[in-house]
Amino acid sequence: MEAIINRQELWHPLSVHLPISFLLLATFLGVFLPFLRQGAWFRYLRYSMLFLMISGTMLLWVAFYTGNMAYGPVVRTICFPSKLKAHLYWGYVTCYSFSGITVFGLILEAWRKLGKRWPLAVVVVMCIAASICLSYTGHLGAELVYEQGAGVSPSAKDCD
Repeated sequence: MEAIINRQELWHPLSVHLPISFLLLATFLGVFLPFLRQGAWFRYLRYSMLFLMISGTMLLWVAFYTGNMAYGPVVRTICFPSKLKAHLYWGYVTCYSFSGITVFGLILEAWRKLGKRWPLAVVVVMCIAASICLSYTGHLGAELVYEQGAGVSPSAKDCD
């Protein structure tokens, strides 16, 4: 058990999947919200989307921190560190994008008394763009694990 706790590269996969699901689910909810009428369900789903955005963004920063912890041990064991750098870059883009969208969504929620729906549409469009970044970051992470053995013991050493 101590070996697992001391291996820093294992914390990132444990912490990254929950924020991914929260943020993609928030985006999915946001896509369907404009088609609902104002009412109890609309308010409930809007607040659910906001809760998923806030908690998903906070957990995304935890995943980013654990990814930075894993960077040192992993970069020494993979064949092509350029993919790891691309994964790190898109991780930055994703974290800052969702952070900005979450803050913007909170501001719009405070101004919700205007009664307009177009601010929600702006948030949803930004969520879709950030979800594309999130998906690409996850794709790069999967390539690191399944093609180069990043964080897997023993790691792949046959660089072709």
